[in-house]
Amino acid sequence: HISGPHTWPYFPAKHTRRSQLRALLAHLDREPDLPRAVLGDFNASPLWPVYRRMARRLSDAARANPRPTWPHVPSRGLRGLIRIDHCFVQGLEVRGTQVVPVAGTDHLGLCVDLAART
Repeated sequence: HISGPHTWPYFPAKHTRRSQLRALLAHLDREPDLPRAVLGDFNASPLWPVYRRMARRLSDAARANPRPTWPHVPSRGLRGLIRIDHCFVQGLEVRGTQVVPVAGTDHLGLCVDLAART
């Protein structure tokens, strides 16, 4: 879960997001050839730098079937406006993606069916 860009105070949030992403990329660089899936709330649409840096390293599993994942507040008529939850993969086959309601959160869940490449 990358910190949201809207976190108060705003100025440190930018640096926190950058350091979180750097740490994640450094971890991925330790064993760059492993098949992997990195998924969660990146608090970034495909237009944001966090997403673009991840997408340069790994494939976006939902790129072929993108669906908004946030905000999801049915009582207010919100059923997702933007996609900020992502699954990035390497060395795995994406068989399907879907978003599903999840009780107790303002996000729709991103479900990704993956298989090992043969």
